Amino acid sequence: MEKNFTQKTLIVAVVILTGVILFLGLQEAFRLLLLVFAAILVSVYFRKLAELLAKHTRIKKRLSLLIVIVWTIALIGGFIRGAGAKISNQAKDFQWELPSYSQSITEELNKTPAGQWALYQGKQLVNQWSDNEQKITDTITSFFSSTFGALGDLYIVLILTIYFTATPMLYRKTFLAMFPQSKREKINKLMYNLYDTLGKRILGQIIAMIIVFIATGIGLTIMGVPFALLFALLAGLLNFIPNFWPLIALIPAALVALTVSPALAAGVIILFVVIQNIEGEFITPLIQQKMVNLPPAYIILFQVFMGIIAGGIGIILATPLLAIIIVLIQKLYIEPVADKA
Repeated sequence: MEKNFTQKTLIVAVVILTGVILFLGLQEAFRLLLLVFAAILVSVYFRKLAELLAKHTRIKKRLSLLIVIVWTIALIGGFIRGAGAKISNQAKDFQWELPSYSQSITEELNKTPAGQWALYQGKQLVNQWSDNEQKITDTITSFFSSTFGALGDLYIVLILTIYFTATPMLYRKTFLAMFPQSKREKINKLMYNLYDTLGKRILGQIIAMIIVFIATGIGLTIMGVPFALLFALLAGLLNFIPNFWPLIALIPAALVALTVSPALAAGVIILFVVIQNIEGEFITPLIQQKMVNLPPAYIILFQVFMGIIAGGIGIILATPLLAIIIVLIQKLYIEPVADKA
């Protein structure tokens, strides 16, 4: 009897251990697939922009692609050289002056009942975080790293991007070869729809990010907000993730402005809200015309889902991945059913 119980216990333990190993293996495999998807996105950006350049000029596609790659590298390099040092200095100064800003913010918030309530809620949140310090550390680590580490991930994405951009037809033909001959034309057309959807969305997001960065930087600089370029860069980068993420950049900017005056903090809030509304209602829809519509509720839920299973990279890639899923559902299910009806 005791022997049977021991055997059953060992079997259960082995089954549970095997399940955990499989789950962790699948999770890491999924994260690797996300890195491949990230490389595909960058490659799509290069090729879509090159396609537009070739379409509106007489430049050949290969030369257009080379021009786009060189232009992008030069643009990033020019930005780093021109504004990178200033933003880096502002980040260091912000970190150095954070304790004094924290004290000033606390004093300002204590002047009003609403501020006292906000301060109390903040302290409660900090206390909860302190009780789960290891969990927070693990979460932050998960957000900024993945299977092979941040630098390893970047290297993988860079190498894959080079191959995908240089010889896309090779990988397309290899993928199509996995399907029967009768289905290849349909799959090829579907792949082009996905490429077109991703290309328009990426170009639209990048243009919107640049506009938000410039508009926020100019606005904060004119208003005299400390660390204007740093907060503008944060707003621009977070604009890649739709919905409430861009407004996260508002929090540190408004709190720092509060140490100068409540009126300045109110001005910063108005500036961010106006820019985000203009970007969401006019700029992005104008750039991303005739694109698949992504309901905001779907985006938020999918961002939460991807964040849970893949961390930060999942949140970043959630929107383009959701766009692909919706296109697949439309082309493979909704349209065929509608045609039969």
